[in-house]
Amino acid sequence: MLSFKPLNINCILFDCMETLVDLTDIPVPEDYSFWAFNGSGTEKYWDSFEEFFQTHQLARKKFNHELPMHKEYGMEQIFSLLIEMNHSISNELSTGVRDKLLETYWGNYISRCYVKEEVKEVLPRLANHFRLGVVSNFKVERGIEKLLKINEINNYFDFVITSVDNGWRKPHPNI
Repeated sequence: MLSFKPLNINCILFDCMETLVDLTDIPVPEDYSFWAFNGSGTEKYWDSFEEFFQTHQLARKKFNHELPMHKEYGMEQIFSLLIEMNHSISNELSTGVRDKLLETYWGNYISRCYVKEEVKEVLPRLANHFRLGVVSNFKVERGIEKLLKINEINNYFDFVITSVDNGWRKPHPNI
């Protein structure tokens, strides 16, 4: 049983991924690309997964190079740039292709997430004594909130701040 000593602590902040919510396996860069590409129905726009992966990596590098340090970008922006870099996709099709990639990516990501039993046990105890919040670097809009809800731990948190919604990544002081 947890016992709490009176401390001058009012709020506890958590990161989300690999703290509250875990992934079944730690992904490598190819995994993120594969989760978006495979089964999306958009595979025909690239010669191979390797081409998609290389373009995905170039789009990420472009954002990382052009944005100020710790400025955040979202998965929608990455997929939009990736599609823009593929000259075989017309402007009329680009939004639909982007949405399919994002939907496929997100479905694959969610399917690999879970919360450990010890996290589920300690959160209600902490929530009885402290305000709890989540501050997380994350690239899917409202994604952390959805992960917390799917895993039935969202009610323990008073607020969630994510880099994609805030526009800045930790450790930048703006987030």
